[in-house]
Amino acid sequence: IVIDPKSGHATHEINVQSQQAGIAVSPDGRRLYVLDGRDYDEGFLRVFDTASWQVIFEIPVPSRAVLLGGNPLSLSGDGRWLLVQRYSYDTEGAPTSIFDTTLLRFRSGLSLDSLLPNTLHFTRMAGRPGHTRIYADLEGALQSFSSTELAPLWTSSTPKTREPGLVISPDEKRLYGLYPDVINGCPGPEGRMPANRMKLLLTVWQTATGRVIRQTDLTQTISVPKATIGRGNRGYLAMSSDGETLYAGWENRLWALDSGTFNLKIELALPFAVDGMTSSVDGTELYLLPTTAATRHPTPGLWTVATESLQLIRHTEDWPRLRVPFMFSGPAPRALR
Repeated sequence: IVIDPKSGHATHEINVQSQQAGIAVSPDGRRLYVLDGRDYDEGFLRVFDTASWQVIFEIPVPSRAVLLGGNPLSLSGDGRWLLVQRYSYDTEGAPTSIFDTTLLRFRSGLSLDSLLPNTLHFTRMAGRPGHTRIYADLEGALQSFSSTELAPLWTSSTPKTREPGLVISPDEKRLYGLYPDVINGCPGPEGRMPANRMKLLLTVWQTATGRVIRQTDLTQTISVPKATIGRGNRGYLAMSSDGETLYAGWENRLWALDSGTFNLKIELALPFAVDGMTSSVDGTELYLLPTTAATRHPTPGLWTVATESLQLIRHTEDWPRLRVPFMFSGPAPRALR
C-alpha cells in the first residue's frame, strides 16, 4: 500500500501473491522491490517504477524464504545491493543471494562473509547514497563493506538480536544501533518480562574504524517498558537532519535522545505499542504504526509525530489492520509532487 503521509490515505495498492512478501524501496523513491510467489518454491522478484507503477524488471527466485514476522529482502542504504533470503526445504540450506540493482542481476561471486550458509537471517543494513561504505548487522557481528564491490572493511561484535535498529549520521561519521536483549522465559504480570531479564543496548560506532564510541543500556538511564511476550522484540531508530537528536521507539515509548551523550531530551508516552516507524524525507516527522500482535485491543491507524516537539499531530484511523507491516519512506515520484 502506498500512502500519502500528509493525509494518511492510500494512493496506490499492489497485489502480492503471498502474505509473506518481501518489500524494499530505493532511497530516491523511484523503485519498489517486491518478492512474492504462490508458494515457497516458486517466487519472483519484481522491480516497479513508482512513477507509473509498471513492472520494469522481473526475475525468478526459486526457494524464496518465508520469514514469519520478518522481511526476506534487505536493501543497502545506498540502494545498490539487495539481499534476498532463500531457503530450501529439501536441503535445509538458507543461502543469501545478492542482487545488483544497477545491473539488474544476481551477483553469484559476491557474498557477505559473516552470513552462515544454513541460517535464516533478519539482516539490517544502513548507509547513504553517494557514500563509500555500507553496514550490515549479521546476527552477532556488525560489518562494514565498501559500497562498490562489498569488500569487507571492519567487523565489530554485537548482541545476537534478531531485528536491531540501525541508523547512520548525516555526515556518515557515526553509526547507531539499538539492540533489544530479551531473554525469553516465564513472563511476569500482564505478559511482560521480569526487569532483570532484558536490556535495551544503544551503541554508536566510529564508521571509519568500527571503534565503539559509546554503549549504554537504556534500562539503566531512563524508564524503559519491559518487553511483551509475542511482540517480536523490535526496536526502531531515526535521526534528525542535523544529526544532533536520535529518536528511539520501543513498546509504547518514543524518546528523543542527545546523539552524543544519549541523555534524554523528550519522552512521549504512546497510546499503543509501536510496531513500525520511519521518518519523513526532510526529517520533520515520524510515522508510526501500532502493533496488532500480543494485544487484546489493537489501535488501528497511522500516527504522525512532529520531531521538534515530539507531539502526536495526526492520526488516520481508516487504516488496514495489517498484522506484519513493513514501513519505508522515500521521495514521491516527481509526477506526483
